[in-house]
Amino acid sequence: MSKKRRFVIAFLAQLCLVLATGAATEFLYNLPLKKEQDYQYLEESQIQTDGFKLTDGVYVSEEGGASLTLTFPKQYVDKLYYEFDYEGQLYATVYVGDYSKEDSSPDRKIEDHNNHLSNSSTVNIRCKTDRITIRMPQEAEHVNIRAVALNNTGNYSLGRFLFACAAAGAVLLLFHLFHNSRFWKPERIFLAAAATAGLLMILTLPPHKVGMDEEIHFGRAWYLFDTLAGKETVTVHPVMNDLITASMNNWPESIPQSEEERKEEEQFWNDNLSWDISAPSDAYQQENYQVKLYTFSYLPQALMIQLGRFLHLPFTWIYQLGRLGNLILYCGVIFLAIRKIPFGKRIMMVLALMPTAMFSAVTYTYDTTVTAFTFLGLAYLLPELRDDGGKLSRKNCVVFTLSFVIASLPKPVYIPMLLLALFIPASRFSGKKNYRLFQAGIGAVFLLMLSTFALEPLLNANQAGDARGGDTSVGRQLRYVFSHPLAYSRLLLSSLWEKFFPFTFGFQGLGQMGHLAGNEKMVSAAMLTAGVVLTDYDGGEGRELSALQRGAALLLGFATLCLVWTALYLSFTPVGADVIRGVQGRYYLPVTMMGLLAVRTIALRNCLPRRIDLTVVTALSVFLLLCAMYTGVICNTF
Repeated sequence: MSKKRRFVIAFLAQLCLVLATGAATEFLYNLPLKKEQDYQYLEESQIQTDGFKLTDGVYVSEEGGASLTLTFPKQYVDKLYYEFDYEGQLYATVYVGDYSKEDSSPDRKIEDHNNHLSNSSTVNIRCKTDRITIRMPQEAEHVNIRAVALNNTGNYSLGRFLFACAAAGAVLLLFHLFHNSRFWKPERIFLAAAATAGLLMILTLPPHKVGMDEEIHFGRAWYLFDTLAGKETVTVHPVMNDLITASMNNWPESIPQSEEERKEEEQFWNDNLSWDISAPSDAYQQENYQVKLYTFSYLPQALMIQLGRFLHLPFTWIYQLGRLGNLILYCGVIFLAIRKIPFGKRIMMVLALMPTAMFSAVTYTYDTTVTAFTFLGLAYLLPELRDDGGKLSRKNCVVFTLSFVIASLPKPVYIPMLLLALFIPASRFSGKKNYRLFQAGIGAVFLLMLSTFALEPLLNANQAGDARGGDTSVGRQLRYVFSHPLAYSRLLLSSLWEKFFPFTFGFQGLGQMGHLAGNEKMVSAAMLTAGVVLTDYDGGEGRELSALQRGAALLLGFATLCLVWTALYLSFTPVGADVIRGVQGRYYLPVTMMGLLAVRTIALRNCLPRRIDLTVVTALSVFLLLCAMYTGVICNTF
């Protein structure tokens, strides 16, 4: 049997194993259920009211905080279903078990946040119980509940099936890595893990705002080519407006909480929107987006959207394709970065697979461009920083300069990281003249990019800030900073110190996935990051960075973070406030990478065999990512 034929047979066998694992998981999940042919609607005798009045078969609330308590023979309840009428978003609370007595507590407390466009709710219960209470919020004084039922019908989920397949694939990856480490280099491990996990997230995330400010980024990506064509206005369908602005129908606190709710929302978007948004008669003209430095960061997302529109796909598929464009960019650029970086490959792989970084890669945002290209810039800059007697590579210089510029187009505050190139040893240049010219060029690029951030507010004292932050004004805030330098310095340093750990190593910096639920006490990300930094040195990677270069990297990282905080103080914080608003942990990721490379120790030498070391690091990183995905997406929806 030929080698190629053996490979095909082995691949098909493993694919069958993965699919069988997914099928077996679904079978075992449904095994405890006593299946019903239809919903079990509860009778009036099974429903106790508190603040509700039964009128013509409808429970009408008479006050805020009203509740219905459902009692029935103890059984396994998969899902709770109820229909309601309410003007607004109904944020109810579901208690599973008896909580009415002082010495008792419910088995589960579920915050049931219902979408504005829905008039029914399906809540995942998934346990044995004989009592469920549905309590209305205090502000909801007029709620009508028409029907209440237990849903124990067949529940085979594509989302759970795909997750089980991905988990089985991860186990196979670890098996191959352990037995064939020569092929499975860090960049290939990253590509396999990121592509699989990213596709899973895209297929399971709802077509709903889940990322920070995702509606803004989606609008810019959808209308990108109209923007580049110079159109002053764009055609906007009224329902499309719900997706490109902060609307009730796309509110991040009302993410679908069951597969039924997700399907209902998908049906709504598909029924009201199509690949041709200009076709409906009720479309209207709206002022178009302006071309900015960050505009080109949306190109991968916009190209995939255009592909979906060209193929006349359903709207929700097109929405997912746009997210796929971001993932393709992220996987490709990070793959090149890990392959090129001379040391710290394990560190970069682990950081790139962190839940926050991966979530950014599968949602509409330009943070993916910032993270990916700063990683690429560092990867091409590090070989030139080492004083190993070699001559400067022009290719590397061009790549790292362009990478830092591309990364800074959306957010110029990251451009100070480019200044690390000023610490390339003079011995790598053919003469002092070339050395000085290079430094002057780097300085010019730095000043040019920095001017895009600082020049406009200096020239325009009346420049407005971000209205979402309140009474903001960049010009007036800048004058306040200049007139109170000591007060602002204390505020800046105290903010940096207070958020250093949670934004650098904690949940907010590495584990948070937008508006999705997560374990805020997660320390596994910090432990894994510290572990790979302490064990990264194996003695075979050539010359290390000098103490001066390490110190410069840390200082430039600190300066970059100061600019990040200052930018949000100027644009997103009310004038003269004693707090800085809007800074999020995801902004730290590019700087964290440079900081970890700077503090990477050579005092400890990793003597583990390469296959064991990579297998352990990969297992921990993939396990952390899959757990975050299960908690934030699979468990809460499917």
